[in-house]
Amino acid sequence: MDIHLHLYTPEGDANRRHLEQGLQLVLDDNALWFQGMMSSGRKVHASPYDAGIRYIPHKFPDPIDEYYGRPLLSHDQHFYCVADTLYYGYGACGEFAGWSGGYLRAKTGKPVYADVILAPWLGPGGFHCRIRLDSGRIIDPSRRGIAIE
Repeated sequence: MDIHLHLYTPEGDANRRHLEQGLQLVLDDNALWFQGMMSSGRKVHASPYDAGIRYIPHKFPDPIDEYYGRPLLSHDQHFYCVADTLYYGYGACGEFAGWSGGYLRAKTGKPVYADVILAPWLGPGGFHCRIRLDSGRIIDPSRRGIAIE
């Protein structure tokens, strides 16, 4: 599954909520993928790092509308499923959150939620993806050394 979002919203919470919904779709799809792999006895990796996936942060350019010369509030975002991330060999925070959240849901059967925060340090419209467990605990799977299990 490849979710491609083209958002045309003001920077801020509306943009964050739409991204969170897209990430949740990938997380849910990944959970089904992991369930199938686990039920067939195939080896799966809890973390993209364990599978040799390179973390490459998403770049957020300073978007300027060339015609009007003002900030462009559109944003394109892809979220890739586990199979596509394995194929490409790299991913950003969205792929890492979708992977780890899907794995945890498949392994535990408990709800796991997408959690997207605004990240202005990454540039205009920047955001960062994490996962939230049913207990309320937040996990950032893109940080090395975080125990996913």
